[in-house]
Amino acid sequence: MLHRLWKTALLLCLSVIAGCGITRSAGPPVRFPAEPNARVGSAKSDSGSRLEELQQLADEGTVNFQINADPCFESGQAEGNLLVANLEGSRNRLTVELVLKDTGESLYRSGAIAPGQRIDVIRLNRTLPAGDYSCIAYFNAYRLQEDTYLGRAGAEVTLHIIT
Repeated sequence: MLHRLWKTALLLCLSVIAGCGITRSAGPPVRFPAEPNARVGSAKSDSGSRLEELQQLADEGTVNFQINADPCFESGQAEGNLLVANLEGSRNRLTVELVLKDTGESLYRSGAIAPGQRIDVIRLNRTLPAGDYSCIAYFNAYRLQEDTYLGRAGAEVTLHIIT
């Protein structure tokens, strides 16, 4: 079971890293008109150093994490297997916050997680009755050297409270 959870977490991580941060909506699909000024090919630059600078900014803004998309809690007061990790090679310190999708209520907020560190289990900051809860896990990224805020990414998580 733990192997399946890590596999699920890894797949979720890879989809977020690949840019699949799009959430589902109940409405009809949105149609966007084509951009009349769009051209085929990559952007042209006057300077290779500018491209390197832009690549460095892009690399710095990448959030590399893992999380269990279906953590289980034996009860609303028990610890649950969130299995969240800031992957090795990450250039940022992360915090994670679990927020209920329907109310926006924060159920958990971590301290700083350095690259290569993980949190296996957590306890929610309030008791929840038995049931399944749709949440967003927000990962806030901070520069390692000066702890300045860079941005955040989100992943959908369903909490399962057994009893």
